[in-house]
Amino acid sequence: MPRMMFDSDVIADLPRAALCATYSDLIPDAATLARLRAEFPHGLVLIDRHGDPTGQATVLDVETSLHTPDQAPGWFDGKQREGIVGTIYANRSTMPAVNAAMGARRFFRWIARLDGILFVEGFHPGQAPAAVQFASAKMLGFHCDASVVWEAAWHPAPKSDRWPGARQLVTQLAAVDSSLRSAISAMKGHID
Repeated sequence: MPRMMFDSDVIADLPRAALCATYSDLIPDAATLARLRAEFPHGLVLIDRHGDPTGQATVLDVETSLHTPDQAPGWFDGKQREGIVGTIYANRSTMPAVNAAMGARRFFRWIARLDGILFVEGFHPGQAPAAVQFASAKMLGFHCDASVVWEAAWHPAPKSDRWPGARQLVTQLAAVDSSLRSAISAMKGHID
């Protein structure tokens, strides 16, 4: 079942009632990480942007001034040796370079759009990629971005995870996605 995830560079701003993600360099040690994981019963995903003091990041942030596509294979292979299937986070324009660098490796993709659309061209809508970051903090009205998690195998939800509004929210988001696509198509017709 699709899930919502929120990410922020301010841990205090993350809602505790959902899967969340933050940057591993904000968590200095294992004790802090253990305390935070207890605060996030739906899961806390760590993103490596400027280092990973606890060694627990499962996502590599490939963006300008952070990591580059050519660094992704080495990071991924190291995580795989630890028994972790790593995820590469990038935007739509950078992901092709990541894919080329990664070669035949099977990895999860978290793709940033931040335009309200829940799918990425080239993937089966509602099934992949692992996650699509579709809403910015400005769009949400609070200091988090939002992603839809399509792949159940990506940071699986705990069995006790029963967010009652998830199915309704995903249905509403799909309707918004459809409306945005229609509006974009209509605009293209007027521009051409």
